[in-house]
Amino acid sequence: MRRVEVVRARAAEPADAIFLNDPRRFADNLAIRGLPCSSTFSTSCENIRRSPASSGAAILTLTLTLGAGASIFAVVDAAIVLTPPPFTNPDNLLGRTMGPQARTIWDSLEFRTPAILRATESLSEAELRWQPPNAGNSIAWLLWHIPEVEDNWVRDKLLNLPKRYPFGVSVKAHSHGEWPSKNALLSYFREVRALTKDRLEQTREEEFDRMIADEHFGSITVRQAWGGVLTSCAWHGGQIIFIVNRLLAKAGASVTSS
Repeated sequence: MRRVEVVRARAAEPADAIFLNDPRRFADNLAIRGLPCSSTFSTSCENIRRSPASSGAAILTLTLTLGAGASIFAVVDAAIVLTPPPFTNPDNLLGRTMGPQARTIWDSLEFRTPAILRATESLSEAELRWQPPNAGNSIAWLLWHIPEVEDNWVRDKLLNLPKRYPFGVSVKAHSHGEWPSKNALLSYFREVRALTKDRLEQTREEEFDRMIADEHFGSITVRQAWGGVLTSCAWHGGQIIFIVNRLLAKAGASVTSS
């Protein structure tokens, strides 16, 4: 970690009055503007000082604690813009890069994803909901289950957050009533994958060695939990492709008429 002092950065008086005397609200303002911001960043805005300027704007001096490799190149209208380093640095939370272990998990998770999504592109709602023989899971079920596991396993075991069910219930508790649309399921998939990227970017190398308790697998590392997320996606993604390539073609007209 290193400390960087930014001197004579200008901000409009209204923004200064609202945000700059309160580090947390200042950081929240960055988030509103869609700029890089995290809880780590929020607690790192320190020693904000204000002095008058002849132009009517405020002259600010603030000290930030940054991950190694990150740098500030501009502070404009109370918005800090960060330049990510050109290399992977696991400690650089502000630069939003991944460490080696996080990168391996991310690359592996994404490797088969394009094939999974391509397989669903041309499917109708009926084909998505078609149930294979012997009580197999439909593609709709699988597209719901993959992001649910990816999100909630991490929320519950790694982040100590309550589980989240955007469609009201877990897919495992869903009855045979109405299903979410194809667009809704794909949006859920992509939303959770974006969360995964953000979570991996914020995971330090040493965090992967932390032990957690899981009711199904016992005492495992954070690394193994992410391995479970990865293999769940690969397992069920493979089922999607198998259904599309082998079973739907054989089912033929019975699918579209159902």
